[in-house]
Amino acid sequence: MPPVLIKRRLFLRASAVTAAGVASAAVLAACGGATSVAATVASGSSASAVASASAALTTAATASASQSSQATTTASAVASTTASSVASTTQSAVSTAAPTSSAAAKPATSGVTITWWSGWGSGGIAGQTFDQVAAAANQAALGFTVQHQPQSSVAKKLATVIAAGTPPDVEVGNLSYPEFWATGQATALDSYLAKSQTLKKEDLLDTSWKFGTYKGHTFGVPAAEAFVRWGTVANTDLLAKRGLDPAQLPTNWSDLLEWHKELTVVDPSTKAITQLGLDPLDAMGGSASGGDPFFWGPSFGLGTGYYDEGAEKFNLVTPQLTDALTTIKSFYDAAGGYAAVQTFRKTNDTWTGTKAGIVVGTQAIQVNGYWTPGALAKVAPTKHYTYTWAPVSADRKGTKMQSTGGHFAVLPKGSPHPDQAFAMAEFLTTEPAEKIMFDGEGFLGARKSYLQKVDAKQYPGIDFYLQSATTASELWADPVDPIEGFFSDNWQTLYTKVFQGQLTPQDALSQLQQLCTVQLAKQLGKS
Repeated sequence: MPPVLIKRRLFLRASAVTAAGVASAAVLAACGGATSVAATVASGSSASAVASASAALTTAATASASQSSQATTTASAVASTTASSVASTTQSAVSTAAPTSSAAAKPATSGVTITWWSGWGSGGIAGQTFDQVAAAANQAALGFTVQHQPQSSVAKKLATVIAAGTPPDVEVGNLSYPEFWATGQATALDSYLAKSQTLKKEDLLDTSWKFGTYKGHTFGVPAAEAFVRWGTVANTDLLAKRGLDPAQLPTNWSDLLEWHKELTVVDPSTKAITQLGLDPLDAMGGSASGGDPFFWGPSFGLGTGYYDEGAEKFNLVTPQLTDALTTIKSFYDAAGGYAAVQTFRKTNDTWTGTKAGIVVGTQAIQVNGYWTPGALAKVAPTKHYTYTWAPVSADRKGTKMQSTGGHFAVLPKGSPHPDQAFAMAEFLTTEPAEKIMFDGEGFLGARKSYLQKVDAKQYPGIDFYLQSATTASELWADPVDPIEGFFSDNWQTLYTKVFQGQLTPQDALSQLQQLCTVQLAKQLGKS
């Protein structure tokens, strides 16, 4: 399938045409692009802004845009596509066995205890928040008891217990979802969804359902943390100390590199980094799977064309990705080298945990998603931050780029209590669970009726993300890549060699292209 892209203020007519979710859309009108300016975000978005964001994301899954090989994209008529045929070996790998009975909101079986794994690790706010969700599920008298078991490195652990025949009942978060579906490790949910009285597919964002579907079957329920993914966040206090105006935060890599140089402080005697401007691979800059889309293709104008779903082919040896790797390396070189940044990371974490550089005040800028305002409000309540569009290449200056993503509730193959497990998946999409997640971690789910009720005043800065869904000039949804985890792991291995000076960007991409081509053929039964 071509990459999903919505141009700024495009109005779409769309209708689903197959059970696999293939759709067509007509582009009615488009306005010219506007210059991109940074904004220190004030709280106070109206409910209508949230509703507009919800509506924009709903249309995203139905708009397939043709993409040229150039770094810029233009408005064009969209064409409907059909799902590719799959080799019989792949079809047999997909777990499509129908469950013995349909789950109701309150399963008849009582006295059952189910195990719920979450993939955000055992510590921190996320684990505590999901504990509260489990407690709420138990208080709701669903007919079973939930035991929440948070997990680190969940993908490897889950594969091991599935192979051993001892999986949890339900899992949520941080899997390479398309690869999980394609390898037959998940139970198809079609019959459950058809009979559910709690979960209506039309009330959840279409873009979220896209990644839960593979080869005509639905394997995941959009259950947690399912809103937009990209933005630039900066510590305004650190900017001010260097005389940099937060309202002028750059949104292209060339200008941002100069700010990075100004904001990076190195101890003259030890050469150790004491303050870092920007690590381009921190948080969403370093993501390429698990519900968090690959950032560097869209950032440099390739869009999601690094993988073509319809042709089932990777396209990695490109000028855009070559420029991306060269740019990332320039940020590390300006800070004293990749090794120096890795040393800095030993005491200054990535993302937004309590020891993260962006939290403790040793890192000025980060590329991260909509959850960031909520997380920073919890762990850095005395600091001040500004938000703007994620950076793009210099030739795309002014492009306002956004993407969707999110995490699913899945029933692993061999789930001991599938009826109750699906009922738990249903509960995770309800308003009580959604509110606990938003209050606790700033997570937003995919239920449109809840998105319309969100109080944007709760987390200063979340306005930017809510508004970005309707004001972006490009709104992407990542392709469904059946070797997503393999691609992500090898991308990271090879880019490390580039930054260490062992490979050129072109050589790294050539190796990655070869590795992914061979692995994809194996996965699809075409080798």
